[in-house]
Parts: sequence; C-alpha cells; structure tokens
Amino acid sequence: MNYPNLIEIITYHPYHVSTFANFAEVTGELLQEVLKGQEELSLGEIYNISKYAGLSMSVLMCPKLIKLDFCRYRHRTMINELLERARYIQRCQENGSHAADVFMKYDVGYIADLRRSFVDDKATYGQYIGARERVNQCLSFISSEKRKKKVRTVSKRGIS
Repeated sequence: MNYPNLIEIITYHPYHVSTFANFAEVTGELLQEVLKGQEELSLGEIYNISKYAGLSMSVLMCPKLIKLDFCRYRHRTMINELLERARYIQRCQENGSHAADVFMKYDVGYIADLRRSFVDDKATYGQYIGARERVNQCLSFISSEKRKKKVRTVSKRGIS
C-alpha cells in the first residue's frame, strides 16, 4: 500500500522519521521501506502513529494525497488561524521572547511556504500539519517562558 500523506507529514513535521518509527513500534529501516512502497504497515502500527502524532487514521491510510483547497471555507479558516498564531509569535519576538526569536529565525519559512502554496492551490494537508506542529511547539515554549519562576530567599526568620 502507498502512504502519500504519511510521507508528506514526515517530510514537513518537526519530528524525525525515527520518532514516527517509535510511534509505530517498528524499526527506522522498516519505516523507510514503507515510505519507499516496498513494505506495508499493519493496522495496529498505523493506529499507533495516528494516536501518538494526533492524526486521523483515515488521513494516514488515504491512497491519494490530501490537498487544501483555497475555495473551501474550512481550509481558509485553518490557514487563517495558523497565520494568526504565527503573528502572535512575531509579537512575542518583538517583546523579547527567546522561543519566538528562534521560531522566527528557523521555522517561519514553513509558514510562508504553506501560505504561498495555499494561495497557489498546491498546499497539502501534511504541509499544514507540519507547520501547525511547529507553531504549537513554539507557543508551548513561549508559555513556559512566561511562567514566573519561584525563587526562594532567605528572610530574617529563616528560609521563606
């Protein structure tokens, strides 16, 4: 069986191929063979990937590459929400966030490529999933930066 969407997701996702192999509980070599079309995954292995990567099994098993359509309201909404979160990351960078700065240096290109592909009707769902995961990871890092660190100090009566 061919897995064009899995190939696309692995191509754009920030996780390494070996991480997806761990999700499926197979070796990296076997997953490479699957991606070349020389082996197949069992339903249990596909289920594990979908469970740990947060994807639908139907997406992974679909024999056709899933494309995003500029004319569909749902797809435009998905892209617009992602772009809004990227703009929030940009504002965080302007306010001194280290995580946002790293994102803007290394990962913002994935968002720009997705936007350009979407306008040209060439964006794939795998490309969207990869960009979304990068944005979500950055937002997690930003929120952990914002948490105040508890610092213990020594008071006159002892440690407080």
